[in-house]
Amino acid sequence: APYAETLVAFLAGKSAYGKADPYSELEKSVREVVTALRSSGQAWGDVAERYASPGAARAYWQKVLSAELPEEAQNRFDVGGAEPLGARLVQACSTAKVPVPSWLKALGKLDANDGRAEDEGLLHSCGLVGLALLAWEKLDEALEARQELDFSALEARAVQLVATRPVVRERLRRQYRVAMIDEAQDLNPVQYQLLRTVDFANLILVGDAQQSIYAFRQADVRMFQAAAKETAVFPLTRNFRSDLGIQKFIDATFLTLWRESYRPMLATSAPIDLDVEDTASWDGVEVWPEEAKGRSPLARGISELRAEGWTDRISVLVRGRKGAQKAKEALDRDGIPNRLVGTSEGFYTNLEIRDVANALRALADPCDGFALLAMLHSPIAGLSLDSVIVLASSEDPCETIDTFEPVLPRDAEVLARFREWFLPLRGFADRIPAWEVLAELYAKSPYLENLARRPDADQRLANVRKLLALASGDPTKGPMRFADEIREIGRLAHREGNAPVDVAMDPPPVEIATIHGSKGLEWPCVVFFDTSDKLTRRAWSLQVDATQGLVSTKFGGPNNVMHAYLSQRRKERDLEEELRLLYELADR
Repeated sequence: APYAETLVAFLAGKSAYGKADPYSELEKSVREVVTALRSSGQAWGDVAERYASPGAARAYWQKVLSAELPEEAQNRFDVGGAEPLGARLVQACSTAKVPVPSWLKALGKLDANDGRAEDEGLLHSCGLVGLALLAWEKLDEALEARQELDFSALEARAVQLVATRPVVRERLRRQYRVAMIDEAQDLNPVQYQLLRTVDFANLILVGDAQQSIYAFRQADVRMFQAAAKETAVFPLTRNFRSDLGIQKFIDATFLTLWRESYRPMLATSAPIDLDVEDTASWDGVEVWPEEAKGRSPLARGISELRAEGWTDRISVLVRGRKGAQKAKEALDRDGIPNRLVGTSEGFYTNLEIRDVANALRALADPCDGFALLAMLHSPIAGLSLDSVIVLASSEDPCETIDTFEPVLPRDAEVLARFREWFLPLRGFADRIPAWEVLAELYAKSPYLENLARRPDADQRLANVRKLLALASGDPTKGPMRFADEIREIGRLAHREGNAPVDVAMDPPPVEIATIHGSKGLEWPCVVFFDTSDKLTRRAWSLQVDATQGLVSTKFGGPNNVMHAYLSQRRKERDLEEELRLLYELADR
């Protein structure tokens, strides 16, 4: 990666990323580029050729961006000009007397700085892509060495197999005379390529472009829409799930937002003015307004529903993990029973899981003082913070624990019970599997008993039982290795969901789920919690268009023309996706 050193040197010492250091930002960017390009079917060699040098990248950027101009401006574009690309694109529009595209306007005044921004953007983009290609290579080599395939590799191998082996292709055609693909609006480019390569005699795509909500997995709704234009379409618009008033509200809202592209459920529906319409006219629809201060509208609204006699299930649907946590905190403050359902809550970052990881390390490594101290203050032992601080001040807490006298009288009994099970188990924990250590820990320590007294006890207990089940999945894994994996997976924000909780309550607890996690489900009552949140987030230092193999960076420097183009397209796609999320939510 000949340009990577320049990028790393540029990032050195910068602090423009909030809590993230520049190298963490770079690592995250490399991961995003590799994931996007591999899962979209881009060929490693094609990407390497496009970003082999700033000159090669400039030629590719020019090809893509000039094609985005109005046809009259394309004919006036100076292909070989010496001016910066952005300036030549604006000049072509001016000469052709056509409006300048909005993404070009976003650059602002184009002067000498534009040339420097473009050169810097090209150089850093080549450096980042070079690092991503190296990581891509290493990943493929590691998968090959372990004889494993991740999902992207599995898809790519399937396409390669069908494309290069006619006998396989013909066998699939004979074996499957009809291929029916459900949720086809969420297929990615590689999956479409597989279908085209097999070329089934009869292909049925079942889907709804209005419910395409997996762009973050490279789903491309445009391919589904293009397929619909090339074949017979049989619309199925009748809704068997929602009440009539809700259907009318959905139709009126989305006829207003999407106009002629929306397929209404009811033939009599018409657009509305979303700013002045009285929702009281829509039976089954309520609006709970935000208040500047005081009680959360979510807690207030659900309390009023319960007070009115509503005893059936209620689901609060949110966009993601942050919204789920915010909703949970609002309900917890009012004492309203609730539980997270399939929200990819960050299982490995839960405190009860981190407590167990510390216990495994303290048992397997007699020199890990930090893990020991953390475990002592956790529900595994329950030692007071005062005693933990005094123990930490000793020369070696791991040695001192055998004879340590706590500063508080109540801690003497706690520490005595801790020594009864901890010291014998520490003597052989490093020689038995992780699952066996966990079984001993749960059986002999007061951990489960102490967890049962905590808020969300049912969920916490379910999570630690799930951890034991995960450890049992690999009986050869030792406690140290399992503890390290928990820490690493947590650091990488692995999206393992919390364990399901089966506790009967009347009325049932409020269920908090993400919109993505609710797909295919339904509830008698649904609350959309974070409607007031901004749709557009911070400016991105990285932009990737996987379908075209485009990558652009702006690590704290001025904007460049490709970054402006990709940022505008991303905002448009994100808004479209948010509206489809709203549509998906309204039909739950």
